[in-house]
Amino acid sequence: MSPLAVVGLTGVSLLAVLAAAWRQSVDPSWRRSWTTVVVTGVCLAWLGWGVVSPAVSDHVVGATTVGTCAVACLVAGWLVRVRGRHDLLTTPDASPAVAARLGTATAVTGLALLPVAVGIALDRSATTVGLLTGGAAVTCLGAIVVAVAGADR
Repeated sequence: MSPLAVVGLTGVSLLAVLAAAWRQSVDPSWRRSWTTVVVTGVCLAWLGWGVVSPAVSDHVVGATTVGTCAVACLVAGWLVRVRGRHDLLTTPDASPAVAARLGTATAVTGLALLPVAVGIALDRSATTVGLLTGGAAVTCLGAIVVAVAGADR
C-alpha cells in the first residue's frame, strides 16, 4: 500500500470518528477536544507520509514540523493572552493574570522556535541548528519559569 493511501485512509478514519463523536456530543468543549485530536492525527499522518516518501526532503519535513509548532504556539499564546481564551489552558480555573502570563510564555516559545525552523530550512550545519535549538530551549524554559513564578503572587 502506498504512503499516500495510508494517509488517505487515516484521514478518512479520523474524520469518521470525529463525525460520530460530533453527533453524540452535546458539550461544546468535548467537541473542541475531538476536533483537536482529529486535526492533530491528520497532521501526524501527513508528517508520516513526508518522512517515508522519497520525494520529500528531510529539510522540508523538519522545517515544516518545527515551523508548524512555532506558528501553533504563537496562535495559542495570542488566543490565551489577547483574546482571553482561558479554556485553552490545561490549568483549571486559572486567574486572568496567570492565564496572561502562560499565554505570553506560549507565544515566546513560538517565537523562539522560528529561527530553528529557518536554520533547518536553509540547510545550516548541525552545530548552527543545535545552537539555535539550545537557545530556544533556554528561552522557553525562562519564559515558563517567569510565568509560573509570577503565579504565586
